[in-house]
Order: sequence, then C-alpha cells, then structure tokens
Amino acid sequence: MQLPLEMNKLFQTSRIISGAMLLTVLVYAVIVEVMRRQLDPFQGFAASRAAQLPDIFYGLALMALVAIRVLRKALLKSSPGDDEKILVRRMVVAHIVTYCLCEIPAILGLVLFLMGGHYREFYVLLLFTLLLMVLYFPKIDHWEAWLRKSMSPGQSLRP
Repeated sequence: MQLPLEMNKLFQTSRIISGAMLLTVLVYAVIVEVMRRQLDPFQGFAASRAAQLPDIFYGLALMALVAIRVLRKALLKSSPGDDEKILVRRMVVAHIVTYCLCEIPAILGLVLFLMGGHYREFYVLLLFTLLLMVLYFPKIDHWEAWLRKSMSPGQSLRP
C-alpha cells in the first residue's frame, strides 16, 4: 500500500517537524555545556531549592511516557466513517503531540541544571528524551499499517 501524494506530503512534514524538535533538544545540551564552561563550577541559580527535585523530575519524566501512551491511543482512535484524509491528519496530530511530550524529560533536565547545576541528571533525562524521539520518529511502514488497520473494510487508499 502506497500513501497518496497529499498524505505522503503530510508524512514528510511530520518527519521535518520531528527533525527540528530533535535538533532543539540537542541545543539544550549546547546550552548546558556552554554554561558549565563559562561559569565553572556552575552550582545553579537556586541550588538550595533544587535538592529534592531530581527524584520528582524523574517521576514526571516517567509520567510523560505514560501520557504519550494514553494520548496516542485516544488520538488515534478511529471511527467507522473516517476516510483516509481524516485518518492521516489524525496521525499527524498524534505524532506532533507525542513529540511535544517526548521533549518534557529534556526540559525537566534543563530546569534541574539551571536550578541546581545537576548536569548529570540533565544528560540522563536528555537521553530518555532522545530514546523516546527515536522510538516515535515517524516511519512510513507504521503509518501504512495503522491506516490499513483503521480503514473500513470497503475503503482503500487512493494512489
């Protein structure tokens, strides 16, 4: 099954958005490293308030994963009358929401670093974000399989 041209464009747009968001997360690492080198030793701007935050932020990062699973399932739920355009647009929305949620651990890590100078925790949370982004990066075979499963028996994708 081949995606029609319009839908293929939406798929490619999703990949471009994903790449841009991935690069944004990598900019966080550049910010952390520049600050660490410029302000050595960087202790954070609110170190006294950041002592208990790593454990809380790790929990929030795991909650982001749960939110991804729950929201994707809800956003990708199809109705019997949905045509391929509606289904593909639903996939695009689900993907962008997913990628926004994937970014949460890295943002939390950046906050930890800025507040308490926790650069190791930043990198752990950044790696978690990168793992999520790789797992949920748009793949054409996944889109096609979901569309095939979601379409009514009498429907087929237009070439």
